[in-house]
Amino acid sequence: MSTINTVTEQLTRAGQAIEHDSFAIIDAEVQAHSYTAEQWPIVRRMIHANADFDFNGLTDFHPQAVHAGITAMLRGGTPVVADVEMICSGLSIPRLAHFGMHTHQFISDADVVLLAQQQDTTRAVQAMRKAHRLGLLQGAIVGIGNAPTALIELARLIAEEGVRPALVVGMPVGFVSAAESKDLIAAQNEVPWIVIRGRKGGSTLVVAALHALLALAESRQKALVAQAAVSRMDADAARTAADQARQRVRELEDRLLPGLRFWRAVALHRPTGAVVALSELTRERSNPQGLVGQSDTIVLPEHRGHRLGMLTKAANLIQVREAAPDAEAILTWNAEENRHMLDVNEALGFYPFLVEGAFQRLLS
Repeated sequence: MSTINTVTEQLTRAGQAIEHDSFAIIDAEVQAHSYTAEQWPIVRRMIHANADFDFNGLTDFHPQAVHAGITAMLRGGTPVVADVEMICSGLSIPRLAHFGMHTHQFISDADVVLLAQQQDTTRAVQAMRKAHRLGLLQGAIVGIGNAPTALIELARLIAEEGVRPALVVGMPVGFVSAAESKDLIAAQNEVPWIVIRGRKGGSTLVVAALHALLALAESRQKALVAQAAVSRMDADAARTAADQARQRVRELEDRLLPGLRFWRAVALHRPTGAVVALSELTRERSNPQGLVGQSDTIVLPEHRGHRLGMLTKAANLIQVREAAPDAEAILTWNAEENRHMLDVNEALGFYPFLVEGAFQRLLS
């Protein structure tokens, strides 16, 4: 599965070919890995960025990390908060703009430097606190590739101040607190995360992971658009079929109605206004003293068990008696195995006078 970004791709055709070949080489050399189909494109792009196969194994994912990142990107306008400017400079502006995303970093702001000096902290700590004060961390994608203290402060903000980024990509590199900071963020379960275990990491790897997520998000977006188009086509086809069915019913009624008189009783579902039960009687207009025929009696499956069949049939019998007092009888047909409807008919005063059978001979 390539992470080529097909919507806002910046590479030339030659560049695309080189990238595809590079991914093919990585796949061939790695062969087996333990990542899911959505996690592997992220790890592969990270390997591609540094030519370091150790990231196959060192890279670790919260179970919801990829889903959370893609969802945040598809939401549109999700801020990307970074610990250093290198991440913001490395991210593709067109790819971010496709989802209305903007980057933010405060590591060199004068107020951040001043507070770090006054409180004897790192600038990275104060930069995370400033992002929090500005309301940028909530629902954000946070990328940390340089400063372990930024990741440690973010873990504190999550634990103590209820900060909830959509995703943390924690990959600081170094010897002091780098491994520990990543273990710390991975130990909490409130916010999904992607980390590189141990000392390795760096801003280029954060950029690679985010570019892979952007490509996955655009692929998901295209699939959703295609699915919506199919759904619209299915809905249009259903409407066309319904229109055709209604037209066939109209044509049938145009042929039959002039010679028949109809009586219908229906049951309406009050909350929705839908017809949920129907009973219908007919008689030939040319024979006013003749038999009245029982046509359909139907109750929707989800509304059965409320005696709606009995009630609609009874209401129709009363209606016919008042409208056609000269009618000699009402004739209904019933399958012998439909014991429920037989009971209804017998309760309403119908009695058997004719039995019809069908016979079959097998020729083989």
